[in-house]
Amino acid sequence: MLNSRKIKALITILLIVTAAISSLTAYEIRDSLIPAITYSEENLIVSNGSIINGTYQKSVPISDSFTPAWIFLSPINGELYVYCLNKEFIIINTTSNQIVGKLPLDNATGAMAFNTSSGDTYLATIDYNLSGFNVSTRSSVATLNEENKVLSLQSVPFSPVMAYDSYNGLLYGIVHANESSEGAVAVLNNSFYPTKDIYTGSQPLDIIFNPFNKMVYVSNSQSDTVTIISPNNAVVRNITVGFFPHWLSVNPANGTVYVADSGGTTVNLINSDLMVSQTSFSGIGSADSVAFDSAIGAAAVTFHFGTMKLINGTHSVLGSVPVGLTPNDVIYDPVNNVLYVANSGSGSISIILLSKNAYEQNMLKDGLILFSITLVLMAIYVSVRFRNNRRI
Repeated sequence: MLNSRKIKALITILLIVTAAISSLTAYEIRDSLIPAITYSEENLIVSNGSIINGTYQKSVPISDSFTPAWIFLSPINGELYVYCLNKEFIIINTTSNQIVGKLPLDNATGAMAFNTSSGDTYLATIDYNLSGFNVSTRSSVATLNEENKVLSLQSVPFSPVMAYDSYNGLLYGIVHANESSEGAVAVLNNSFYPTKDIYTGSQPLDIIFNPFNKMVYVSNSQSDTVTIISPNNAVVRNITVGFFPHWLSVNPANGTVYVADSGGTTVNLINSDLMVSQTSFSGIGSADSVAFDSAIGAAAVTFHFGTMKLINGTHSVLGSVPVGLTPNDVIYDPVNNVLYVANSGSGSISIILLSKNAYEQNMLKDGLILFSITLVLMAIYVSVRFRNNRRI
């Protein structure tokens, strides 16, 4: 319970913050990585050097058999699609964060791509039985409308890992080969007709389209490279990265591509000039997945033992957030400013809200530093500094 001294102190802090924001001549505000207070599961967490403010984390209601592996966010209808290891695609409403249904297929292993121009969703599958269709093939692509109704089904010459090029209107799918030979990318037009095969490194695992430079990036796990493909479907370069590169994500504002090395703890950054740099970690397991968060300008990288770190374009670690075990996939929702993490080891989806209702600068009054202020619902929490064992 707040006593009169605490109430007076809070009022004083509020006046200081108000004055600091409205008049920079009265109080100096400088960017600084200082201890911050965050909010998670009704607890306050103090983290050094973090810019994560008001962090709130919870889990989607799930069943005991729920083992999420991959997640996809639709820019068309805003729904979250979760592929589970029991070969189901669960649909989550991102407003209520409740499971609202599942896609009409069984025994599937697939990936998704989204055509925002046509409003179609492409779902690639292997060895499946799609309700209403009787097709048995190595790989097929189902076209779904905004209501998740299957419109068509096409056989395709690639495994169920693909990306849609919104610039050329082309679909790129990974063609696996044996570990000793090159893999390839099959290029399909909007009628799902193959137009070209592009050879990559060995055992390609992930593929993304970079809207900044209109290029396609492919991670090659066995050759430890990333293949970069031009808008004319020519290989521009094979860039050497860390051990066993897998997941890719892009900063659409400057074209920087983040590469998570699943065989180690390295995160690679490939800038728009195709120069690569690296950041390595230890003691937190392999880098399982990566997604760029445009709200804070950093990539969220999940690590095998249940940690997510935020890394910006200069390799600074902006913060760390606990997630579930074996966080196989992470995705960013720019509409709700939320990160979703699929924790296959915990059987849950972590929902991480990076709130902006906080300040984290040095606010100087009479030479004394006030630490960060975090707003949680109707309460204000202030971290304080000690000098000579006295609270200031």
